[in-house]
Amino acid sequence: MKKPIFLFVLAFSLGSLAPAGGLTSLGAADDSGATFGESEAANFVSFFNGIYSYDATVTGYEFSGYPTTFAISQEIAPDAQITRVGLTLTAGETTTGGDISYIYGVKGKDGNAYVRSLSTSNTTYDTAVTDSDGNAVAFETAYPTFFDGLLTVSPAAFGTYFDAVRSGEGYTVTPTSLGLARLSAGLDSFLLDIVPYAFDAKSHSVSYLDLAFEVDSEGVPTSMSFDRLDLDRFGGLRGHYEVDLAALEAVSDYDGATPTLSPEDESLLQGAFDQLETAMAGGNFTENISIVLEAQGQSIPLVSYANYYDLTGIGLMLSSMSYQESSNGLTYTGMWSGEEGSYFIPVAISPETDTFATTIGSDESQIFHSIGEAVPTIGNLSTDFFERDGEAFAYDIEGELYADYAFQMELLCDLFGTGDYYSRRDSYSLYQVDTTNYELNFHRLEASIDGEGYPAFTMTFDSWLGYELTASVSFSSFGTTDLASVEDEDGNALFADALSVYELYGRIPTFM
Repeated sequence: MKKPIFLFVLAFSLGSLAPAGGLTSLGAADDSGATFGESEAANFVSFFNGIYSYDATVTGYEFSGYPTTFAISQEIAPDAQITRVGLTLTAGETTTGGDISYIYGVKGKDGNAYVRSLSTSNTTYDTAVTDSDGNAVAFETAYPTFFDGLLTVSPAAFGTYFDAVRSGEGYTVTPTSLGLARLSAGLDSFLLDIVPYAFDAKSHSVSYLDLAFEVDSEGVPTSMSFDRLDLDRFGGLRGHYEVDLAALEAVSDYDGATPTLSPEDESLLQGAFDQLETAMAGGNFTENISIVLEAQGQSIPLVSYANYYDLTGIGLMLSSMSYQESSNGLTYTGMWSGEEGSYFIPVAISPETDTFATTIGSDESQIFHSIGEAVPTIGNLSTDFFERDGEAFAYDIEGELYADYAFQMELLCDLFGTGDYYSRRDSYSLYQVDTTNYELNFHRLEASIDGEGYPAFTMTFDSWLGYELTASVSFSSFGTTDLASVEDEDGNALFADALSVYELYGRIPTFM
C-alpha cells in the first residue's frame, strides 16, 4: 500500500457487493403476520424522492497513525444539496478535530449547478459549476446521490430488487443482485472519498459489504450501514459506515454570520464604517499599513508603508512600498483615474526606464468604474461578523467554514483596496500561508474607533514564514493628501521622479 495521502473528493469507484442471503422476500409474512408490501415499498422509494438528510459516522481508518473518525452530513433536495465534513483524531487520551468542509450546492433556473458562497457583506452569491472546458454542469451531474437508482423502482417490482425481513418494530431491507446493480452507479457518489491513502490505480478495487437499510413499520428508512473495503496489490483498508436518515421539510438556509452586537454597539460600529466610506469617497486620503511578526512574546516589525490616494486631484494613487522590477528597476504601484474619474485601473511607474503602464494585462475585471470600488471597500464589510471585545470589536475568522479563499481575498480588498499591490498581486505576499497554492489562513480581525470616529483595524494571520503575523490598517489625511509633498527617510520628495514620468506620459498610461 502506498504512503498516506489525505484527499477529499466528491466521488469514489464501485467495486462489488454480495447481497446477504436468506432474507424474507417482499410480501412474505413472518411469525407475527407483519408483511412488507407494496405500501411499505412505496414509502421506501418516496422517501428518497423527497427532501431528506443523512448523518454518517465513519470509523476504521487511521491518519498519520492515529485512529480517525469522520462525521459526514448531507441535506438533499431536488434543487439543493448541502454537505458538511468533520474530522476527529485520537492520540492516546487526546482528541482533536472539528469541521473541515462545507459545500452548499444549488440548482439554477437553467438546471445547472451552482455553489453558494458568502460575501463579506454577509449576503450569499452563487457561482456556476463548470467542467475542465468551462462548460456549465447540470445539477444532477454535479450533485448526484447514492439513491438515484431507487427513484424509478415501482412498488410492484420492489421485491425484484430488495429483500425485507422483520426487525423489531420495523424491517431490514437489503439489495438483491439486481438491486445492487440498480444502485451501483449511485455508489460512486455516496458520501465522500475519505480514505486517507492513495491506491495503485491498476489494481485498486472497492467492494461494499453488509449493506442494509433499517426502516420503520411503514417502510420509511431510518438508517443504513455498510463496510467499505479498498484493496490493491499492496494491501487493503476497511471502513465502517453508520448512517442516520431523516425526512426534512426543507434544506437549511446557508450558514452566514449571526449578529451578536447590541443595537447601540451595532450603530456605533456601522457609523464608523459609514463615516470612513464617506470620507474615502472623496478620493483623497492616506492609508497607513504595517505588518509585524509575533514570536516568543515579541513583535518584530516587517513591513511599514502607506498608500497615498489623490484620485480626484492629480488622478493617481501611489504606494510608498516600492519594488525592484526585473526589467524596469525601481517601481511604484498604485491606481490611476481615467477620463475624469469614469474608471480606475491599477498601474505602475518605473522612473529608471521612464515607464508608466497598467498592470492588469487583459484582465478587464480589474477595471473599476467608481471610486467606491477603487478604494478600500470598508463599506461592504458587515458588522454582523463582529462582537464586542472591551473597547474594540472582534471578528474570529478562523474556523468559519464560509471563510474560504474567495471570502478572505474579498476581506483583503475591503481592508487594503484593489490598488494595494502588496496584498492583491504580489505573489510573495506575507498574507499567504502557502505561496504555491495561494492559500490564506486569517485568524482574527479587530476594529477600534479613534477619537475622530474613524475605524482602525488589526488582523492576525498565518504566513509562509511559519509565524503568526499582525497587519494594522488606519486612515488619515482626508482631503489633504499630496503626492508631491510625501518625503522619504532623507527628507526628499519620494515620488518626484515618478510624478515626472506621469506628466511625461500626459497622465495616460501605456495599456498592456
